Amino acid sequence: MATTKKSTKTTKKSSTAKKLTSRKATRTKNINTMTDISSDVSTSPKKRFSVRPKRMLGLVIIVAAFAGLLYYLRGLFVVAIVNGKPITRYELVRDLEKNYATQELDSVITKKLIYQEAAKRNIVVTDEEVQTQIDELDTQLKSQGTSIEQYMTFNGQTLEQLKDLIKLRKTVEALMQDKLAVSEDEVQKYYDDNKATFGEQKFEEVKGQITDSLVQNKLSSEFQTWIAGVKANSKIYYLVNF
Repeated sequence: MATTKKSTKTTKKSSTAKKLTSRKATRTKNINTMTDISSDVSTSPKKRFSVRPKRMLGLVIIVAAFAGLLYYLRGLFVVAIVNGKPITRYELVRDLEKNYATQELDSVITKKLIYQEAAKRNIVVTDEEVQTQIDELDTQLKSQGTSIEQYMTFNGQTLEQLKDLIKLRKTVEALMQDKLAVSEDEVQKYYDDNKATFGEQKFEEVKGQITDSLVQNKLSSEFQTWIAGVKANSKIYYLVNF
């Protein structure tokens, strides 16, 4: 019986020792595992932030487009480069305003007043009338060995500018119509006073030419008087001093 008890105690001690050894082994394994994980984390390469290829391509496209836009619009900022020194559009406009703005503004105001007065009198110059005048001018120029294109180039005009000028002139003629009458005596006197100019041409041959010339002279004179009166009776406010 004593032997049996001792054997039992020995067995229990042995079992207990095994359990303790097993727990220590487990703890050691867990510690080793934690150490391995920690080692993996500490030794793994750090991630670096980088721009994705697609995003980089987008930035390149935007920059290129912006640069192209600046090149395309370069004339909005710089109008010329002289020996490496730029002349800006601002400089050009400033000089133009300084030298020509007053004259151009007066011209625009005059044109505005002409059309306002024409509207009051229901005077309208049609496109057909303008075209007829252009055709007549073209025929006249061709008879002199030139063309309407050469005429416009010489005067620095486009076709639209020529049409606008003809429309304005015919509007003025309509406004001044009652002041442009030329008598036969006036035409004859002009011919007699300028016979040297006409040479061997008879009066009847140049009568129409003289009449047109006298009408244009009257038109210029009467218009200056008329427009001065219109301006005096108009409310014109100048908001900018040049």
